[in-house]
Amino acid sequence: MKIWVDADACPTVIKDILFKAAERTKIHTTLVANHHLRIPPSSVIHFMQVGSGFDIADDEIVKRVEKNDLVITADIPLADEVISKSGIALSPRGELFTKENIKSVRPGFGLHPKYLKDILGKKADKNLNIGDRIKLI
Repeated sequence: MKIWVDADACPTVIKDILFKAAERTKIHTTLVANHHLRIPPSSVIHFMQVGSGFDIADDEIVKRVEKNDLVITADIPLADEVISKSGIALSPRGELFTKENIKSVRPGFGLHPKYLKDILGKKADKNLNIGDRIKLI
């Protein structure tokens, strides 16, 4: 088991708790962010800086997470992807994400929220009805 932290938006107080827990339990913990973070010197605490951009850190975590790894995130789409890979997703407040409560937070089975930026503010070339499929070009 490893711990992955979506560190861009993770509160400092939570990171400090995670540092102490990682040292105490000796569980490898990696913070992933698109800006530099200070971490304490440790053989079990690591930092991975990724490029800036929408969901770059999330995508890196999803690429690396394995079954039973723990991911700390407030990002519901990331939590959903972690769960689909048999990982465990926990909010910084300690709330466990599950398939059931993610669906209640993000109802429907339409467009994944990470693609909203690709369509918001754009005009459709035809009238759309509820439930119509759209193709992103």
